[in-house]
Parts: sequence; C-alpha cells; structure tokens
Amino acid sequence: MDRAIITDRDNTEIYFLDTISEINERLSKGDNYNLIKASGLLRLLFCEGHKLVYKVNKFYRLGLVFCVQKNDGEDKYIADKNGVLIKPSFHYVNVDPFGLKTKETENRKLDAFLNFKCLCINDDNYSVRDFIKVCAHHKGGVHYDMQNVKDKKNKRLLGIEKSVFFGDLPATTGVMVNIINVALTGIAPLELAVLKNQGRLKDLCFKTNVG
Repeated sequence: MDRAIITDRDNTEIYFLDTISEINERLSKGDNYNLIKASGLLRLLFCEGHKLVYKVNKFYRLGLVFCVQKNDGEDKYIADKNGVLIKPSFHYVNVDPFGLKTKETENRKLDAFLNFKCLCINDDNYSVRDFIKVCAHHKGGVHYDMQNVKDKKNKRLLGIEKSVFFGDLPATTGVMVNIINVALTGIAPLELAVLKNQGRLKDLCFKTNVG
C-alpha cells in the first residue's frame, strides 16, 4: 500500500484486523497460555478506556449485537429441602448458545454482553467483563501469583481453578473460549466492513502505483 495515503483511520483499522486475526489464531491453539493472551486482546477491543471496537465503528455506525444464551439464571434461586428459595453456592451459565440443547437466545448490545453474568459463587456474581479482566490482568501479568491478588472477589474466582475445569482447561480460561466465540461472531459484521474498506484502498493504491 502506498504509504502516502495511509491515514490514522487506516492504521486503526489495520490494527483492528490484526487483533482479530491474532485472537482467532490463539483460540485455534486453545491452550491455557494462548487463551490468556487472547483475553488481553479482547480487553483491548472491549474494555480499555478507548475501546478499539468503538474507535473503528464510529466510521461505520453498525448496530453490533452479540447472540447469547437467554439467561434467566442471572439472579437464580433454588428451593432448599424446606422449600425456601436460596441462592445456589455455585451456578454457571454458558454465554455461548452454540451447540447447547436449549436454543433460547437473545441479542445484546456490547455493554449488556459484557455484563452477562456467567458465574455465581455464593454472593459474588462474575460477568463476561470480569472474566476478561481477571484473565488479562491477573493471569496475564508477568508476575502473577495468587498471593499478590488483593481483590477478594477476583481471588475467589481464581481460587476455583484448583477444582473446576473445562476439559483440560482451568475454569477461567475454559469460560474464555465461550466468551471469545460470542465476541468474534458479534463483531464479524464490523470486521467484514473494514475488510471491504481496506480492500478498496489497496485497489486505489494499486491503480495509483500503476498509473
């Protein structure tokens, strides 16, 4: 591409596409290390101060939606042996509806998707946003040590990894697989729009260079 016509917008869009490409690559590898790294990239897209997805979408104004499992259990109560309604001590809801027997889904905008409650441990609720940040910030830190995690809520979430697994994956990164799948599907229309725009620019540069 002719460097003379690359704008700040082009650089942002290229960065956006490269970020998605790397997330896909790390997701395909599917091991604990690569999923932790993917969570850091997801935080960059959705949770940083100047969200990359917002910076890119301001030029397209697409109404991005994220298809999730219909979550009637976000404030779930169960009956104990005496019929009294209580909150379960451990309750998990898979955010990704693909492949589940129940096909009840709902579309959420980005903030509502990030607020989707995946897990309840006693009185602590953990959202998609919580999982992204815990994996990216705590597990992704070069000096990660459970003893250095000061936030008690986050420490409880990390603490379940000794006993809760998703296949071969610890709980937090296992949940990240489902979060990443929903996230990538939700931003796919924006990715396609950016790819079309970048393709147009490459064609323009080619014609300019040839001419």
